Amino acid sequence: MPGSLSFMLWMVGILGWLTINLINIIPVVGNGNVGIYRFILLFQGLLPGSFLLFTLHFTGQKLWVRSWRQLFLFVFPLIIIYFGWTQPFTELLWDKFQVISPGVETYTYGWLYLFFWFYFYICLFISVFVFVKYMRIRGVFYQDQVRFILISALLPTISVAGSIFWPSPMMINHILPISFSGSGLLVVFGIYKYRLFDLSMITYHTLLENFRDGLIIFDQKSRLIFANLAAENLLNVDSKQQIGKHVNHFVSQDSVWFPVLIGEQSEAIILTETGEIHYEAEQIFLPIHNDLWKQKLIIIRDVTPAYEAEQAEKEARTIAENRAMELDVLRIIAEKLNRLVDFDRVTQDGLQEIISRLGARFGYIVLADKNYRPYLAGSYNLPVIAEAAFKKYTFCPTCKVFEKFMNGDYQEPVSFLPCAVLDEFSISYPGLISIPLRLAERQIGVLNLVMSPNAVFSGDEIRLLQTIGDQYSAAIERARLYEEAERMANLDPLTELYNRRYFFELAHLEFERACRYKHPISVIMLDIDLFKNVNDTYGHLVGDQVLRTIADRCQTVLRSSDKIGRYGGEEFVIILPETPIEMAEKTANRIRLVVSDRPILLENLKVAITVSLGVASMDADCNLTLEQVLDQADQALYRAKQSGRNRVHLWSDPYGMNGLFSKNKMDLL
Repeated sequence: MPGSLSFMLWMVGILGWLTINLINIIPVVGNGNVGIYRFILLFQGLLPGSFLLFTLHFTGQKLWVRSWRQLFLFVFPLIIIYFGWTQPFTELLWDKFQVISPGVETYTYGWLYLFFWFYFYICLFISVFVFVKYMRIRGVFYQDQVRFILISALLPTISVAGSIFWPSPMMINHILPISFSGSGLLVVFGIYKYRLFDLSMITYHTLLENFRDGLIIFDQKSRLIFANLAAENLLNVDSKQQIGKHVNHFVSQDSVWFPVLIGEQSEAIILTETGEIHYEAEQIFLPIHNDLWKQKLIIIRDVTPAYEAEQAEKEARTIAENRAMELDVLRIIAEKLNRLVDFDRVTQDGLQEIISRLGARFGYIVLADKNYRPYLAGSYNLPVIAEAAFKKYTFCPTCKVFEKFMNGDYQEPVSFLPCAVLDEFSISYPGLISIPLRLAERQIGVLNLVMSPNAVFSGDEIRLLQTIGDQYSAAIERARLYEEAERMANLDPLTELYNRRYFFELAHLEFERACRYKHPISVIMLDIDLFKNVNDTYGHLVGDQVLRTIADRCQTVLRSSDKIGRYGGEEFVIILPETPIEMAEKTANRIRLVVSDRPILLENLKVAITVSLGVASMDADCNLTLEQVLDQADQALYRAKQSGRNRVHLWSDPYGMNGLFSKNKMDLL
């Protein structure tokens, strides 16, 4: 039991004190009684340190168990004993010492003796504090023991206080040692009353030998102390012959049990003809509360049924989680794709959603154009070298793999060399998987995803990828139809230019942008000269072809940022962002020349056509509206027609420097 040695030392001090007091009753000649008190002081010096040491041991204080620190508790009592046994210093302990009669003396405590009892009180209070703290964290069994120990501490506390304040011979010589003796008896009662009776040796061995789990006990030097029958069968050793031997002598270092016995592992697996047997090992160090342990108990249990049940449960949970994850991925991707109707967003944002949900490194889409040629429709996180390879071509070169996809040879995701473009640059990506994109029986392209190089796809994952491919195919087709419908709603059906409504929407946006960034913007109004004669002479079908041809020729001159729309009848309107009126005039003249220099060939007809153009502009001051600039361009067009047609006219303010208030006209006035 923890603290047994210190408890014995404490009891020796009490017993010695009582014995000396009994001897003191016998008459002694002269001052021989001073020697009796010196022996009493010797035994009293054991009490404070031994009681505190018992407390520390009993509660498992790590820093004091088997440590040289224990000696500090006896340093001060040794000093007191030294002074008590040195004749010149006797008055420091027993002041005014007198023998009244045999066995009866009177004295008062010296100041050094008072310091000794003060030291005793310090040790006692520390013990009480430690026991109270210990009682809070232990169970009811230990709390009952501690209560008795605390009660026992009150007896010497009260008796010492009484001997200090009422130093009568009866109190000092008889009541004080009796109170300490009673305290010791209470401690013994508190310890032994609440502990279980020890099992008999026969019952003990029978219980351990027939224990189902393997039990092995080693000492601090890893020498075998005990092993039951179950442990002997597991280790294939005879414990009776191996008792006292190191673990290296009866277990090979190559054995699966060696790392378990030395504490490096807590699990072991034994392979048999019927399968694997899983064992779990638990180590318990005795005594439990000390870092410096004497014995190590190892309990080895067969946990195969629990392991198999856990593995089956884990596998079932994994399958369920995978199904739930797949459904969740499909739901999230479907929701994302269903919200996207713009083709560019489907090929960018939709692809990004698929890549992020599937954990791919990057991906790209190859679709078929109107002529069934492959082109890069969108990508996400595409490496720079691959992006540069695709940008080298306006259209992807002929690719046999893509042709096989379009012919329906691949119905499921497959891994292959991505395409001829990457092959030409010797670019290959391990972990690439290609998902065919199709609508019913019609193939529209392929979705390429680059996963980790060591990615391996199960059948369920392949089906998930195909389902995602079908969802993506539907989203792409829906975006195409929406884009086509939107395009047709915004275009003039004859010339395929912007219609009047949509052109005005774009024009307002361009004017707002010009005002925001302080850029000039120009407008060109175009009208076909004598177009009515064309309809009257050749018919409206020829007139329609003339309108389409002029629309096509105008677009060959304009920039990609310029906007052209059919204003009405044979009139067209053009917006030139970030263009001053001088540059707009040059553009208008190029349009005039590209129309007038070449006649329009219609079957066996050659129709010579000219156009008149009016140009107006808003400078960076943003002092005009779109409607005002259009009106100015229309007035300039009217002047061009009045001036003989087939020409460009710039709008000028009639009240400006070149108009009514010019310098020459002001001189005339």
